[in-house]
Amino acid sequence: MTTMYFPNPVTCISSMEGADGLEQIYFGSSDGFIYQAEIGRSFDGDNIEWSGDLSFNHFGGPRQLKQFRKCAIEVSSDGYFEFSFTHSLAYGSSNYGSSATSSVLADLISGTWDTFVWDSFYWDGGSLEPSEADLTGTAENVSLIFYGSSDAFLPFTLNSAIIHFTPRRLMR
Repeated sequence: MTTMYFPNPVTCISSMEGADGLEQIYFGSSDGFIYQAEIGRSFDGDNIEWSGDLSFNHFGGPRQLKQFRKCAIEVSSDGYFEFSFTHSLAYGSSNYGSSATSSVLADLISGTWDTFVWDSFYWDGGSLEPSEADLTGTAENVSLIFYGSSDAFLPFTLNSAIIHFTPRRLMR
């Protein structure tokens, strides 16, 4: 679940069970059109923009400084994807410089026996891969920020983030 930006404001929404027994969600927009949610890779041909801003984490030491080094983001998918990653330190304090934005990308295509079509899968493909990104700065906590925009990527799941840091002194 994440924030999505729709080109036109949503004015009404309805959910129902389809003939196949699965949930179908429809919504109306201010442009007068009805759209089906969670279907396809674009928003009526336009990019789907999304963002995720995680809460600040102190990693068990709320008043201890930590020197952050890198982040291994574990992502699962059935295809190619890319997104931008950055971070915010010390509750977003302006005393810390802004962090650089990293791009995370992977091509996760795998085949499971008896569920693939010959010549359309990769023997050595995977569906889960940690992607490493720089995480720099010293503070008592960090918030991870993700952003993406595409009309072509398959859905993917951000499973976890492994944060590498070195404990420093207590805050004074």
